[in-house]
Amino acid sequence: MPLPSRPLPTDEVEVNGEFVRFRSLSRAEALKLQDYRGREDEAEAFILAAALGDVSVDEAMAWRETTTTLESSKLIDAILVFSGLASEAGTPEDPKPATSEHS
Repeated sequence: MPLPSRPLPTDEVEVNGEFVRFRSLSRAEALKLQDYRGREDEAEAFILAAALGDVSVDEAMAWRETTTTLESSKLIDAILVFSGLASEAGTPEDPKPATSEHS
């Protein structure tokens, strides 16, 4: 039986007065982030390139250098929250383990 597959979900956020559409990071992309420990600049560029699809890592790095921290953080944080890798600011993560309600 093949594993079920569907396109990764998408969302959008307003950045610099324009709406930017992005997709969730895949499981493989989320795990690849571990390769960037201690190299946050490169990690953020990877996140942007993966989630935006039509932006290279070099273009993402250049955009970050010309955009305010507030605006770039809106996009990067939105991607991470939407991908399930972070919680929304001010929303504590639930410390209880996930349980199945199916018996």
